[in-house]
Amino acid sequence: MLIQKLEKNANGTDAQGPLFGFEAKRTILGADVYGQALCRFDNDEKFRNIFKGIIHKDSFERMVFTGGLYKWWDAKDPAVGFNIEYQGDCIFNKLSGVYAGHELVHRIAFDGGVKRLGPKHNIKVGLELNHNITQNSGYLKPGVIISGIFPGVDLNTGFKWFYGKYGSDSLKKTGRWEIGTYFDLDLNY
Repeated sequence: MLIQKLEKNANGTDAQGPLFGFEAKRTILGADVYGQALCRFDNDEKFRNIFKGIIHKDSFERMVFTGGLYKWWDAKDPAVGFNIEYQGDCIFNKLSGVYAGHELVHRIAFDGGVKRLGPKHNIKVGLELNHNITQNSGYLKPGVIISGIFPGVDLNTGFKWFYGKYGSDSLKKTGRWEIGTYFDLDLNY
């Protein structure tokens, strides 16, 4: 999955209640279509209550749905592919353990690229986008990987542009660039 999975509860601390979820995947016309739903319960007692038929809005901490489409054309050089994903995140706000409304966060992500480029078929170019629709923020990350510049070594180069507002509420900033190059060493033993 491209988008960050459920790890924290609504107040930003480590989630405590049980997590329930399901996944489904199907290949349609050569493309993988998938979905995942996760539900974090507020605590163990509220989770047990669902089996007694007692379900309230304050039973939940968070619900997340992720759905996407993945397709790769690998039969000819160069190979081209992409993965696009949507995520809806419902965060249940509580005041003294009682439901006090909820917040919906919508995100999309894209990861795509072309590989087996160049005379040695050792170049990959790609683009990653992660956009928070609700906050109108995210990042765009294009990059290039050249494999085998030395035996077992790949060169990774790219930049990442963060847009929209980010940072703590008191220090909100707009826009930021990161540029990087590194070597990836693969040791087989």
